[in-house]
Amino acid sequence: HTHFWQNNVYGKVTYTPSASVQVTPILSWTDTYHENPEGLSLAQYLTDPTLPNDDAIPFNEHMETNRTTEGVTGLVKMTDDHEIRFNGYVKQTHYTEVNNHVFDHQALTTPGMSLQYTYYAGRSDASVSNTLSVGTDLGWQTNDEYLTANDHTIEGTAALARQQIKQQGAGIFLIDRVGLGHDWSVMGSLRF
Repeated sequence: HTHFWQNNVYGKVTYTPSASVQVTPILSWTDTYHENPEGLSLAQYLTDPTLPNDDAIPFNEHMETNRTTEGVTGLVKMTDDHEIRFNGYVKQTHYTEVNNHVFDHQALTTPGMSLQYTYYAGRSDASVSNTLSVGTDLGWQTNDEYLTANDHTIEGTAALARQQIKQQGAGIFLIDRVGLGHDWSVMGSLRF
């Protein structure tokens, strides 16, 4: 009772409408199915290690994951010394796990974005140069989950449990890199 398959699609396109602007949309999709053969107890193993666990087939334990991610990254060069990088994305995941007690269904939505400004001081071939960046990261997640009974591969219709979890996070950061000649640099980073 071991079965696995996975389909993956990934694509991106880089669009450069001018010498100072670059935009890259990205799309990915994955669909995974994995049956769980169940482990054996020590008594089962000592009796006959080639026999399957009796729960494996009637309960059809498995995991399924279907995930899509849509996103975009970009770069805007305002001058040779100033640039802004950005990205934004949304991940949508549908996950089902079946064990010998319940069907666990989860729908996760995870959007996020970041924005980073960078200032370049001094030429890259100078004896001392400086690259200073400041930015922010924002992220959210919602998980809608419900459980139904597993009655020997037949999913029950009544919800045994239902919950919704919401999370969010925000961060700001500062990165400073000092170039010392062509081969060395020192970098420091602060993040809150």
